Amino acid sequence: MNEYFIVFPEGDMQEISGRIPIHEIVDTNGSSLPLPLSTNRITA
Repeated sequence: MNEYFIVFPEGDMQEISGRIPIHEIVDTNGSSLPLPLSTNRITA
């Protein structure tokens, strides 16, 4: 069983469901975001 995490610069960690492809823009939960982004206030 593999576990995947996003590690933020502040040291916080968020578990995600799987690997993130290179050059993929994701939200803080690891979900892919469609381009163009709907607003400039999205944390990605």
